[in-house]
Amino acid sequence: MRIVGAVNVDPPRFGPDAARSVLDHVWGLASVQLEPLPSERDQNWLVHAGASSFVLKFANAAEPPAETDMQVSVLRFLEASNPQWAGQRVVPSVSGAATAVLADERGRSHTARLVTWVDGRTWADVHDVPGGFRETVGAVVATVDAALSGFEHPGAKRTLAWDVLNVAWVLDRLHTISDEATRLHVQRAAERVLAQRDRLDGLPRSVVHNDANQANVLVAVSDESTPRAVGLIDFGDMVETVTVAGLAVACAYATLGVERPIDAIADVVRGYHRVRPLSEAEADVLVDLIRARLAITVTTAAMNAVERPDDAYQQVSAEPARTALRLLHAGNDRLATYIVRAACDMEPVPTASAVRVWLAEHGPGFAPLLVPDQRSASTRIGWLDFSVGSTELGSVSEFSNARTFARRIEDRIAADRLDFAVGAYGEPRPFYSTDAYMIDGNDGPEWRTVHLGQDYFAPAGTVVMSPLAGTVHSVAENTLPLDYGPTIVVHHEPSPGVSFYSLFGHLDANVLDRWVPGQAVDAGEPLALIGAAPRNGGWPPHLHYQLVVDMLDRHGDFDGACRSSQWSTYRSLCPDAALVTRVPNAAPSAADPNAVLTADAHLADRRRSVLGRSLSVHYRTPLHIVRGAGQYLYGADGRRYVDAVNNVAHVGHSHPRVVEAIARQAGVLNTNTRYLHDLITSYAERLTALLPEHLSVVHLVCSGSEANELALRMARAATGSNATIVIDGAYHGNTNALVEISPYKFNGPGGSGPPANVMSVATPDESRGAWSGHGAGHAYADAIREAVDLLAPVGRPTFVAEAWLGSAGQIPLASGFLSAAYAHVRAAGGVCIADEVQVGFGRLGDVMWGFEQHDVVPDIVTLGKPIGNGHPIGAVVTTPAIAEAFANGMEYFNTFGGNAVSCAAAHGVLDVMADEALQANASHVGSYLLGGLRTALGDVERVGDVRGSGLFCGVELVADRTSRQRSAAFASSVASRLSELGVLVGTDFNTLKIKPPLCFSIRDADRLANALWRCLR
Repeated sequence: MRIVGAVNVDPPRFGPDAARSVLDHVWGLASVQLEPLPSERDQNWLVHAGASSFVLKFANAAEPPAETDMQVSVLRFLEASNPQWAGQRVVPSVSGAATAVLADERGRSHTARLVTWVDGRTWADVHDVPGGFRETVGAVVATVDAALSGFEHPGAKRTLAWDVLNVAWVLDRLHTISDEATRLHVQRAAERVLAQRDRLDGLPRSVVHNDANQANVLVAVSDESTPRAVGLIDFGDMVETVTVAGLAVACAYATLGVERPIDAIADVVRGYHRVRPLSEAEADVLVDLIRARLAITVTTAAMNAVERPDDAYQQVSAEPARTALRLLHAGNDRLATYIVRAACDMEPVPTASAVRVWLAEHGPGFAPLLVPDQRSASTRIGWLDFSVGSTELGSVSEFSNARTFARRIEDRIAADRLDFAVGAYGEPRPFYSTDAYMIDGNDGPEWRTVHLGQDYFAPAGTVVMSPLAGTVHSVAENTLPLDYGPTIVVHHEPSPGVSFYSLFGHLDANVLDRWVPGQAVDAGEPLALIGAAPRNGGWPPHLHYQLVVDMLDRHGDFDGACRSSQWSTYRSLCPDAALVTRVPNAAPSAADPNAVLTADAHLADRRRSVLGRSLSVHYRTPLHIVRGAGQYLYGADGRRYVDAVNNVAHVGHSHPRVVEAIARQAGVLNTNTRYLHDLITSYAERLTALLPEHLSVVHLVCSGSEANELALRMARAATGSNATIVIDGAYHGNTNALVEISPYKFNGPGGSGPPANVMSVATPDESRGAWSGHGAGHAYADAIREAVDLLAPVGRPTFVAEAWLGSAGQIPLASGFLSAAYAHVRAAGGVCIADEVQVGFGRLGDVMWGFEQHDVVPDIVTLGKPIGNGHPIGAVVTTPAIAEAFANGMEYFNTFGGNAVSCAAAHGVLDVMADEALQANASHVGSYLLGGLRTALGDVERVGDVRGSGLFCGVELVADRTSRQRSAAFASSVASRLSELGVLVGTDFNTLKIKPPLCFSIRDADRLANALWRCLR
């Protein structure tokens, strides 16, 4: 039997001159340019002929003519069956023939053919591969498989070394693999396929492409969206085999270089199944076929390392394939198949349906599970809401403290006079979002958050009984932190074909010694006692009761929580314990992740139906955020995101001291500035103490926009004029008056330009503007002087400026600009307003206020966002003279401005900033972050600039560094991809905006820089 490709045969040897001669005489192409292309056993040349490009292919001398003809025939078949075929096409010779037989420099005969070159990128060019992209790879392979279902050719009926069905040959080459562990992995992969020959022989067969590797999958890339696979090239490895083999090849290549190969496989399968649905039989053998392909790759590389040691191309996939094979063998074989089945919308565990049906008919109810001290028909059972957005849980700091959390649960049980309190099955929970539960996956970190059992809170020592008869599977102590504590697992097999397990966790270890594996257990027989708090991870005493259909060869424990992305698999593995207890997840707040994860689209529809269209949401896939803590946000599915954009939560989301201050004051009094109240006055005193001495009069408002609106009124009262000067690209608020002085708005979509009394000057941007270097700031400030002169007929000007232009793209003002601008305005009797809404309160690190970086003192300072850490409060601070000019008899009153609760929040922010040294943290972590970003992105062509101060940074994205052409769509796409990786940033124009809470850490900075490098490398 001839196995094509199993033993290396020297490839053809046609030099450039010989190739040009062939192109000239056979295909009539003269004056061409050639580039060699890599190949395993053939020889390929990329041909440039004017505006057209082709691939000249010389087949290996060992390749039969029928196989070359097959490759020609398949391209013609695909072109004929699909006029829109975007792949390669056969180019006939001058004589009209598709091929020509020629001799190389050693006199060996080779068949040559010419095909069109398909320009564009390949999978190999996509360095950051999101799950959605892998799905498009699967879809493309399925599309080609479907198209080839009607294709037949004698050349495809060959025994090919790269056909997974022929993996047996690797067993004869195991000696070429030097590493013993790898040899065992290869041997195991081959033997598993050989053991299933009868099963494989019953699968659908067809001609498949058989080589959907990174070099052969064509990709469409645009700035607006993620890359997507659009086609296949190189049909040289086609073979007639089981149809699912082509998918196995694509999956094998998808596993190379990824953290979790099975997740990558599931992505490809999901895309494939949508186009060409797999049968259950195909899904059940797929993982074994994938491992077989990896085994072939590893063995071929080992052989080539000996026979062709100088050929680096032959070793490209060797190490990634060895790693992928090892990782796939390290996991449970059945679990991998269950995940594949779930990706095909099949019942992941085939026997799970029978288990659910039996339990629906025979589940005994709650009574046989627990025996309370005073058991009666009136036993009171209540639900505890542990879902991510639950207000019952309190803050992260509260439920992270075991004693506080335990007291909260105990108080609830006592208040409602419950015999038992129940925690729900299928509930995404926030307290699993720790490193112990983290999976570093292909699309960023993901936590095992979805609870797979039911929790029953009851006094320590409560008797736990087996609700069903069975035999003891395992008994274990489990003393590691965050595990179940002592457990008993009981196996039930109540009828033929129905087999499952009951896992009882958090037990008292002192009574477990009466049980041994294999021992019979009667229904209703006492098993153990609920353990005390130390056996419950510090929680109040409770029983964790979980059903498991397949223990996956584990003893003593099983995953008690799963990732939300694998809920469909684990929902089958671990049915709802309510099938036994008859205590359904009936509480309104109990969260079925299946509902949570499918509700977002409905929520988006509801939002669109009742909220204005101008209210946008972030990211390509909007996030459903239900909790915040520190520098993190939590989705409804429990996923934790690094929040690198929310500068409103200045000292961290839900900071306990700020929350406590708000709650404490709200329980006493919340009133306005018409009454004397110490919180209002003392906050104004603390605030002015942080500012230059003459800025001593405070007006409290509800937002930054209100602050800028009021500041504008004050300045115009002081100058007697509405003449206003602003910087191009600036944004100062959402009121009508502020939109009129915000070029970001009046020059943007829907804007109508500035009114006659408003003039904008060029952005003093040394990176992109007309001037840079020494004196640039004064040169830019000349535009301020000119604007003052042009507005002289209107009156004395008001100049409004940020120290860093946030909405314009985190742009620093040119050195010297602000001091010169202030001088020009004041020389004309004008007023200078510093908008500190974005950068105030220590965000820039080295200073408390942005204007301090420019050695100026404004006449009015406006503050917002950070003051109350999200509570609605803003401030205007000005001089006594301007405040007096504003007090012209027209009373200023703001119903909620300066209310006592908001002032309590503002006090809390200042307390936290001081006690936690957050300004110093902004300086230290910000410097580290900027250095890390500049190092990571220094050679990335699409990064035009990395700039910032403290924790106010921007990464400017461009088409390339030469043209520096802006690409807002690309920035938006990158921000969306970062959100998929668990990192949230904002965008404006073509700049990624980074302005996290000031508690941002070194670890967070590393994660942000690494994720951004992954997106942009």
